[in-house]
Amino acid sequence: MATGRPRGYDPDGSSASRGRAKAGVQIPHIHGDQDTLVPTSANSIELARRYRDLGGIAEIVLIPGLPANKRGHDGPELYESARLLKFLLAD
Repeated sequence: MATGRPRGYDPDGSSASRGRAKAGVQIPHIHGDQDTLVPTSANSIELARRYRDLGGIAEIVLIPGLPANKRGHDGPELYESARLLKFLLAD
């Protein structure tokens, strides 16, 4: 039966994601809370949920007040985040 998805497509955990989770690769996902282009709930939160279900560590770093005109993806607020720095420096 044709599903329209590539052969071997696994939306609940690609082999690459499983391998990363098993290896202990941590994922910080940075998102502005004013992002209207890429909704947090359907993207960052879902990515983190699926990665955690595979046994991985994922953290969502929401940057409050990131200007809407930047669509939540750019600006010093992202790169100067104390939570992001803490995540990156953790063992």
